[in-house]
Amino acid sequence: MKARIIKQAQMIEIWAGLAITLTATPLLLDNAALADDTRSLKSPSATASDQTDEAEKVSVDTIKEKYWARGDQSELGVVQNRAYTKANKWEIGVFGGTVATDPFLTVYNAGTTIGYHFSEYFAFQALYFRDWAGNSSALSTLQRQLTTQNGGNSNGATTNYNPPRDYYGGEVVASLLYGKLSVFGSAIIYYDMNILAGLGFTATESGTNFTQHIGIGQQVYLSKHFSIKFDYRLMRYEETLDERVIPTEIGQPVGTRNNFSNVFVFGGSFMFGAGSKDSGNAGGKRQ
Repeated sequence: MKARIIKQAQMIEIWAGLAITLTATPLLLDNAALADDTRSLKSPSATASDQTDEAEKVSVDTIKEKYWARGDQSELGVVQNRAYTKANKWEIGVFGGTVATDPFLTVYNAGTTIGYHFSEYFAFQALYFRDWAGNSSALSTLQRQLTTQNGGNSNGATTNYNPPRDYYGGEVVASLLYGKLSVFGSAIIYYDMNILAGLGFTATESGTNFTQHIGIGQQVYLSKHFSIKFDYRLMRYEETLDERVIPTEIGQPVGTRNNFSNVFVFGGSFMFGAGSKDSGNAGGKRQ
């Protein structure tokens, strides 16, 4: 009897295991199919992403090859698409400003330039300006004080000074900095930063003096032909002072001194000429 019960229990365990196996098999098959479907759904997306990345890569390479000097990294210009070129062009300009030359003088000037651009970076120009000098407030104050001290006699109530008359010379212009500025996000300004160095002659009341100068300027382009310019020049020359104080020696030389004049001017220029055959390039680079 006991052996029969044990045998029946073993048969029940076998049938229970078989039932569990038959029940779990469809679930496992369904999970495997679901996993395959998930992989099949993800595959097109991944493929599309790979294709997009490849398309973007091809697009960038194409742009570099077409617009950025054939994709050669060593030939890429820093500022692309230079709108206004200067190489092999002439430029004439007019300007006016002030000259800080002597504390006892107030000096204004006006002049003109004409130059030729050998490349986008270097040019040479001739320069001329006329000076108009008058008494400064410091000199007027001094003369009033001396006149008062002399009992109202204005003879000799002044100091020695030497008014400039004009300047003529030439200078090298190096346009080493070129850039673009955004104005409130609605417009772009193109400009050059120029380094100036030149030689010439300054005519004064006492004579004509050899002059050296250096400077810096900014040129803002309004179009391919017109631009506005702001220039500063430090000019140095040795001048002779004539006597103005002692009545018996009026007009006689009393000595020499080094004159350092600060010249500030504002003006406009007009550029013309055939220019470079490849106006979109500067120095072999896209600008």
